[in-house]
Amino acid sequence: MNIQRSTPINITRYGRSRHKAHDFEELSCLRTTESVQSFSPNLGSPSPPETPNSSHCISCIGKYLLLEPLEGDHVFRAAHLHSGAELVCKVFDITRYQESLAAYFCLSAHRNINQIAEILLGDTKAYVFFERSHGDMHSFVRACKKLREDEAARLFHQIASAVAHCHDNSLVLRDLKLRKFVFKNEDSLVMLESLEDACVSDKHGCPAYVSPEVLSGGGSYSGRAADV
Repeated sequence: MNIQRSTPINITRYGRSRHKAHDFEELSCLRTTESVQSFSPNLGSPSPPETPNSSHCISCIGKYLLLEPLEGDHVFRAAHLHSGAELVCKVFDITRYQESLAAYFCLSAHRNINQIAEILLGDTKAYVFFERSHGDMHSFVRACKKLREDEAARLFHQIASAVAHCHDNSLVLRDLKLRKFVFKNEDSLVMLESLEDACVSDKHGCPAYVSPEVLSGGGSYSGRAADV
């Protein structure tokens, strides 16, 4: 994992930009293409705090351009200046990013879990870059309506592998649902979208998927059992 210090630079455009590398119209058409077909869950971090600036101005930080926001003012579509590869950038307060990303730091790499590509540290914000995804499992299943048994087994094996890897490293997910798993490429590699810590005394989960353990009247429960 690469962590560097850098300061974002706003790119102000008057008329047509003379710098093609900073041209929004060109960059908005850039797409990454993957030749390997596989499905991997994306380990996303807890929602980062919003940044105070709500401007849509394109910014350059390090070797990346921050383009339009995807979620409020803290998640952006990003593009690599040299390769044109698309990524997702999450912006955290500099004093809290390590706490927010703690699950990533203690978990070893896994093909079915999204990894941090790079972290750039500014004066007040941390810019964390992830691979972009190609849609989530929930939308995929709704579009397909039904899956062949062999296809469902292949996808489920990847999901189970990601969850097992988290459990082996004492991480409990709790809020497992189809939207948590996104396609790493456009066909069949899936990755888990978010990781949370193993605090299992609170009631956490989506009503449509919540486990009996979470709804039980006891004060605490088994996080691993709740995931399964």
